[in-house]
Amino acid sequence: MSSLPATASLLPTAVGPHFTLASSARLLGTTQVGPGAIISRGAVVRSVGGSVTLGAFSALREDAVVVGTPERPTAIGEKTVLGPR
Repeated sequence: MSSLPATASLLPTAVGPHFTLASSARLLGTTQVGPGAIISRGAVVRSVGGSVTLGAFSALREDAVVVGTPERPTAIGEKTVLGPR
C-alpha cells in the first residue's frame, strides 16, 4: 500500500496505477490506500495519525464517510465496497 498525505484542497480526479480519487472526494490526514482502490464523488476519509487503511481494489461509494483515530483505527479490507446505504 502507498501512503498518501492529502489535504482538504480541491483535487482533480486522479487515475493511475495506484487508485482513483474523484474531484469532489476528500482525504483528510494520512491515509493508506491500496492499489486499484476507488474513492467516489463526495466521499470523505478523515484519518488522525494514519489510522485509516483502504485495501486494494476496494471502493468507497458516493458520499460515504470514514473516520479513524489512533484509539479506533479503521481498516477496510481488500475488494470491499462501502457505501451510504
